[in-house]
Formats: sequence, structure tokens, C-alpha cells
Amino acid sequence: MNYKSLLLQALILLSFCTIAQDRPNSEQQFELTAKIIDGATNTPLPYATISVFRMKDSTLVDGGITNESGIIKLPLKRGVYRVDISFISYKPKSISNVNLLKGDVNLGSITLDQDVKTLSEVNVVAEKSQMEFKLDKKVFNVGSDPTMKGANASDLLDNVPSVEVDVEGNVSLRGSQNVRILINGKPSGLVGTSTTAALRQLQGSMIERIEVITNPSSKYDAEGEAGIINIILKEEKKSGINGSVELRAGYPENYGVSLNLNMRRKKYNAFINYGTGYSNFNRVGKSEQNFYLADTSYSTDLDRNYENSGISHNIMLGTDIFLNDKNTLTLSGLYRISDEDNIGEITYMDYDQEGNLINESIRKSKEREDDVNKEFSLSYKKTFDKKGKELTADFKYNDGGETEQSDILEYATKGVDIEQPPLSQFSDNSENEINYLFQTDYVLPLNNGMKIETGAKANLRTIDTDYKVEEIDNNGSLNTLDEFTNIFNYQEDVYAAYGIFSKQYEKLSYQVGLRMEHSEIRTELKTTNQINNKSYTDLFPSAAFTYKLKNENSLQWSYSRRISRPRFRSLNPFFTFSDARNIRTGNPDLNPEYTNSFEVGYLKYWKKASFYVGTYYKHSTDVTDRISFANDTGVTFTLPVNLSTRDDYGVETNFSKDLTSKLKVNGSVNVFLSDQKGFYSGTDYGVYAFNWNARMSAKYSLDKQTDIQLNGMYRAPNKSAQGRVKSMTVINLAVSRDVLKNKGTITFSVQDVLNTRKWRSYTETENFTSESEFQWRPRQFIATFSYRFNQAKQRQKPSNYDGGGDEGGF
Repeated sequence: MNYKSLLLQALILLSFCTIAQDRPNSEQQFELTAKIIDGATNTPLPYATISVFRMKDSTLVDGGITNESGIIKLPLKRGVYRVDISFISYKPKSISNVNLLKGDVNLGSITLDQDVKTLSEVNVVAEKSQMEFKLDKKVFNVGSDPTMKGANASDLLDNVPSVEVDVEGNVSLRGSQNVRILINGKPSGLVGTSTTAALRQLQGSMIERIEVITNPSSKYDAEGEAGIINIILKEEKKSGINGSVELRAGYPENYGVSLNLNMRRKKYNAFINYGTGYSNFNRVGKSEQNFYLADTSYSTDLDRNYENSGISHNIMLGTDIFLNDKNTLTLSGLYRISDEDNIGEITYMDYDQEGNLINESIRKSKEREDDVNKEFSLSYKKTFDKKGKELTADFKYNDGGETEQSDILEYATKGVDIEQPPLSQFSDNSENEINYLFQTDYVLPLNNGMKIETGAKANLRTIDTDYKVEEIDNNGSLNTLDEFTNIFNYQEDVYAAYGIFSKQYEKLSYQVGLRMEHSEIRTELKTTNQINNKSYTDLFPSAAFTYKLKNENSLQWSYSRRISRPRFRSLNPFFTFSDARNIRTGNPDLNPEYTNSFEVGYLKYWKKASFYVGTYYKHSTDVTDRISFANDTGVTFTLPVNLSTRDDYGVETNFSKDLTSKLKVNGSVNVFLSDQKGFYSGTDYGVYAFNWNARMSAKYSLDKQTDIQLNGMYRAPNKSAQGRVKSMTVINLAVSRDVLKNKGTITFSVQDVLNTRKWRSYTETENFTSESEFQWRPRQFIATFSYRFNQAKQRQKPSNYDGGGDEGGF
């Protein structure tokens, strides 16, 4: 099958369907827009209820709720209406004779005043969709998914369409690990030096939603070939004191507590988010390796068993100070600490060509890992009399450290080496990162729907690692192993400036931008005095065009140029030491990878359904891939290298549908083709691979208080440059019930019902093959209880609601 031709036909069909949808409608529609704000604080009121009635007979015509910015947009037929606005603990308001006979109507900002008599007497269930489709990004409200109760950030990401998390915790977007992960739109210590470990320690109960941006504008950092994953943490905006607390307990051992507390007054808003968790679970894996060396052939079976236990604490606190109605100062701090004990055992079984066992040995390790991360942020925002005009400035300081100490004992249990004395080794690894961020942004609206945005940013980062391995010799002396000992210093300074021009003209909106980034990168391996300096300046253009069709249809085309700088772990040439026979190392000669990305998307809303389909193409140069090889002694090495080019073609669909008033479904399918070319040391690492994955979720409401949800995910097998990754299927199940007059929720969930979340791969090179299977964590049973005070529970809203407002943007 010619997959390129198939994708091209899909794009043509998409364009045809779009044209067909743009036929004239006999019933002309206009748009009603409003922004609901708190009368005391002038802050937006998200999830306020809007009801629209026909003036002549008071018939209910349409309605909805405001988005996070307090904005709602409703398409209505020509007519005259009454608009009723209500929100929990606020006095309702009604606006009569809203005239939509000649065109769109914007009611502007509508204030609601608190009703002190009902403030503590009522509780409301707001509605919020688990998936919201926007042309420039996809929003996944993970807080409303009961199957993810008790999960960590890594688990939540693995449940997001187009996102994958492998056995080592590496995050991929549309098949690429070159993805930028942000917290609240900025780099953060919550995903500090070790993104993998940090995501597993960040409790999912602290996360409100996850945004996936595959073609970011020039306002965003150019880093991340695949795009940006933006994790938004919970923060309440209601007046008064409000918040929530969540308790969880699970098997295997998984216990935790989280607290989100917010207090808003006229002159300030203060918040605190705290989460602590303890877990203890086993990881298991196995590998079968066959070696075809110059003088012999043999095979090795490896059984891996690990017990991981640890406790973590995350605390964020801060305050917004409203200096006046146009100036806001925000101060916030973060402190994260974790302590882990990792006990591992690897059994090596060596067989000769006839399959006879010739040697068996066991490698035991006991590791103690301590992580500490501190972060301070200062932000300033100024608004002006001209609507939309604003100036912001941000400063962030982050200091994170990690220490790992391991005791290792390896000894033979069978075979020719059984008379050899045990091997005792000790490793000590310390890692520290300091990061400074300076950023300013300015937005200037012009006449006739035009707008200019500009800004500058400096990100200064240093990472120091000190790795040492010692071994006890036959005389009982402790000696340093020089080949595994090093001090590695990494410094990365990135300076950026950008400008964006946008214009909206009737149904057409467009935006063009240009970003300049200058990078200074320096690495130093102190033990060998090996120094590498790289300096480069790049331009990153972006463009986006959106056309609003009739009947709630939209079409967008977008383009961006991206960069993926080598991560410091990929540049560090030291050898890992957890497995003496399978070693990973970095490559200080790596160059950055550049990508040009194009995407066309079509978005359609119905009364109780929504549908998005997009086609994308990416061309990358100096692509990075990991390759493996074996030396003459049967030790395998894996390192990253630069190849030539890669072309990715894909089609992605997302849909949501209310099948009945009780049953709601949503899902996604991503189909893509990757064509990689390149040689390294005379070996061709080109690969032509077709891949696809799909997700499906169904939620059934037994009554107003009880929901059942089932999630399923399938990843098809796919090829790599040296082998293939096998398929994976995961199913999650949850039952939740509201209690205590809807102020509390009890949830029982089973993550990985079939216990099939296993990473299986096959690798083949000139002199060895390897077939592996690994399970990071077994099936989990989790019970959670959450309680909300002065806070609305967010339940699923009608599928046709996209949140409206100005968050869609570009």
C-alpha cells in the first residue's frame, strides 16, 4: 500500500468535505458573546450559567457555561432574546431585548454580585468535558476522568491522545520524544533535571488539565520538534475561601493526600497546593539475547526484578497582589522533596550454541535516591484602558539537586565462574541544576481587528554531575574505576526575541510571527579535559490561518519551524552502571535537530457532538536516534547519534458524542508514516515505518450521583531502525459516586485491568539480537475520596461546548 498516496487522498477528501459544509444556510445565524465577572474583584467567573429565551413567548432557545476566562459564545438564529445569567452564591441577572436581527452582539462584561444569604447554603455541579478540541491545541481536563484518580502525572500523560510514555518514562508526542514539557506555560522545577522521575512524583490530583500544542506560534520557545505539552495546575479564582482535599489508598501500596486551598479578597488572592504520596511496587522484566561474535556464539537470558519504594512531598504557595485595577504582582514558591529506595536483582544465564547452561550469576543492587527542588517566581502584569493591551514581566529561579548511592554485589551461582569471589562495588552520583529565567511580553491591539505581540526571553541553565564508582579488589582494598568515574559540567544559555502580527477580518483570521534564538552551549568532561562549545543563532517563523465556515465549522492551516537541542544526559559520555552487560552512554558531538512542521485541521460542532480531523507533515534534519551494538566481550552499548533526515506524514482525528443523556463517548485515532534516512559508521539506519494508535472512552451515568467510566488504549506494533516495538493494549475502569450533598466524591478505579501494560521490543544488529519485555508497574486498585468546600464539582458538559472565549487563539 502506498501510504503517502493514502494520506494525500485523505487531505483532498478533507478539503472537499470542508467546501461542502460551507453551502448557504437558509436560517441565518449570528453570535452572542458575553464575559461574566465578579462585581467585587473584577475577575472572570468560569462555569457561570447562561440561558437564552425567546422574548415573545419565553421559550428556552439555547444556553451553556462560561469558560476559564468567564467568556461564552453562543450561535443563535435571527431574533430578539432575553439572557439570564446565574452562578452559585451570586445574585442572578437578566438582560432583555437582546437584538440579533442584523448581526453579532457582544454584551461586553457583565458583573454579578455575591448573595451572602446563600453563600454557605448551596452546592452546584458544574459540567466540564474531558476533551476540548481547539484548532491550535487540544485540551484534556484530566481532573474530570475518574479512571485516573490516584494517578501521577506520567500516568495522566499516557492517557492523553497522541502522547505516549515508554517503559523508562520518556514522553513522546506523535512518535517523537523531542517534546517540550511546561508547567503553567513556563519551564518549572516540577519537571526539573530528571523529567522522568519528576513526572512520576507529581501527583495527578494537583493537575487541572493538559494542553497539547503541536504547532506553537513564535511566542513559544522553539524547543521541541514534536511540539509542547503544557500541564496546568489547579488554581481557584472564586471569591472567598474555597478548596478541596483528596485522600487515596491503593494496592500495590499507594497512599497519598493532596490539598488545594485558595483565598480571594478584593486586594489579593492567596493559594497553597500540597501533595504527599508513598508507593511501593515491583518492576519486572526479561530479555533474551543472542550473540554472534568472531570466535563464538552464545545466548544470554536476563531476568530483572526491582522493588521501588519512596515518599514524596510537593508544596506550592503564592499570592496575587492586586495593586489596583490595572496592575497585578504575583509571587510564588515551590518546594519538592522525595526519598526513594530501589532494590534490584538481575539474573544472567549464559548458554552455549547447543543450549547448555555454562554460567549463571546474580547482580544485586540497593540504591538510595534523594531529590530536592526549590523554585521562586515573580510576575508582574499591567493592563491598559485599551481592551486587550497588556504588559507582563516574569522572573524565575530554580535550584534542584539529586543524589544516588548504590551498593552492588555480583556473584556466580552456577557454571565455570562459581569459584570466583563475589564482586563488590559502590556508586555515588550527585547532580545539581540551577536555572534563571527572565521574560517580558507586550500585546498591542490595533484598529480593524489587528494586533501586535512582541517579547524577549533569557533562559540560563547550568547542570553539574559527579559520578564515581569504586570496587573492592581481592586484597580488600577500595579502588576507583576510572572508566565509570567522571565530573561533567553542562551550561546552556538561550536568548530569544519574537514578534507576531495578527488580524481578524470577518470569518478569516491569520497570524504571522518570527522568533530569533541564540544558543550558547558548553560541555566539559573534567576527568579527560574534554570540552565542547557550540554557538548558533536561528530564526523560527510561524504562521496560522483560520477560516470560520457556517454551521459551526472551522478550518485552520499552520506552520512552524522548531529545534530540538540535545539534552544534557544525551551529551554526557559517561557509562551507566546499573547493568554491567547493557550500558547506555551519551555523545558530546550531537548537533541540534531542526524541523519544519505543517498542519491542516478541520473542526465541526453539533448540538451534542464534536469532531476534529487534521493532517500533518514534518521534515526534520540532523535527526537523532539511539543505536545499539555489541563489543567483542558481549557487552551491549546504546548511544544517541545524528542521522540525516526524517519525513513524517499523519492523519489525526478526535471526536466526542453524547449518545444518550446518560452515555457519552470520546476517542481519537492517530495514523502516521515515518521515513527516516541516515548512516552512522557505514551502517544504514534508515527505516520506513507505518504506525497507528487509538483511544476510546465511554462514561455512563447510572443516576445524578453515580458514574461508570471505561477507557481503552491500543498502540499498534511499529518498526525502528534496528528492530520493532510490539503492540500494547491498556484498559482502565472506574466507578464514582457523589456523597455529602455533592460536596464529596468516592471513586474506585482499576488501572490496567488486564495487566497488559508491558513494553515489548525486538532489536537486531550485525552481531546480536535481543528480545525484551518490561513492566514498570503492575495492575493497580485505587480508592479515593475527595471533598470540596465552597467549590463546584466539575462534571462532563455537553460535547458541543468548546469553551468559547479567547483561549483558542493561535
